[in-house]
Amino acid sequence: MSNIKNALEALLHKDLCQALSELEESLGIDHTTVLKHLKALGMIQKQCHWVLYQLKPRDVEQRLFTCEQLLQKRKGFLHHVVTGNEKWIHYDNSKLRKSWYRPSHASTSCAKPNMHSSKLLLFIWWDQLGVVYYELLKLNETITGDRYRLQFDAFETSIKGKMAAIRAETC
Repeated sequence: MSNIKNALEALLHKDLCQALSELEESLGIDHTTVLKHLKALGMIQKQCHWVLYQLKPRDVEQRLFTCEQLLQKRKGFLHHVVTGNEKWIHYDNSKLRKSWYRPSHASTSCAKPNMHSSKLLLFIWWDQLGVVYYELLKLNETITGDRYRLQFDAFETSIKGKMAAIRAETC
């Protein structure tokens, strides 16, 4: 019994992404026995994920070295980076109040409000110092090409003002 457990642990230590059929074949036992031993070890099955390729330690070190060199060469580039995102903001302003009842009475019930009607679309841009520009679309308003262009115009105005303020502070 412990021989199977030790062999199973060794196989899993070598490669966690083995299928049950592979473990069954390697150990030469039935899949139900493999499952029983996996459960006894406290193992659960999770989906493995694909990566393009496995980096070797020297590759990781080389990437780290290159990044450090670039940061030293261009220390002031981070303030030029501006990131943007679109996000649905879900909100629910309904109140569920408590009521007093005798222990023998059941509490009243009320239907939960529709969550899909309580959401707004947030467009936000930020840099290392904080939010540069944001806009919430009104309820039932959709994004169109013209609306998107107007947002970028407002964003451009906002960032130009922010850059002018930064230049004024440094002078």
